[in-house]
Amino acid sequence: MELPQEYATNDLYLASYLKARGLKLASVDRDGKRSRFVFLDGLDRKQMVVDFYNDVPIGIAAFTHALQDLKAAIHNWDGTSSGRGVGLR
Repeated sequence: MELPQEYATNDLYLASYLKARGLKLASVDRDGKRSRFVFLDGLDRKQMVVDFYNDVPIGIAAFTHALQDLKAAIHNWDGTSSGRGVGLR
């Protein structure tokens, strides 16, 4: 069975963890006050989600940068760039 090409979450902290662990952000969708973070899926994404909920540590700097990037992306994402778009490192 093929993996889905994208994985989405509304959880800012899970999204920050996934970004810090190396998943690539594909888009940020806004619906009123809610944001949906869409990532290009990877083979190890399921394990990353399990790691997040089991408090597997990551570097604080990587997490902080990812969190700041995603907060900026909420306000700046225009959907026209791939990879390193507006507000992304």
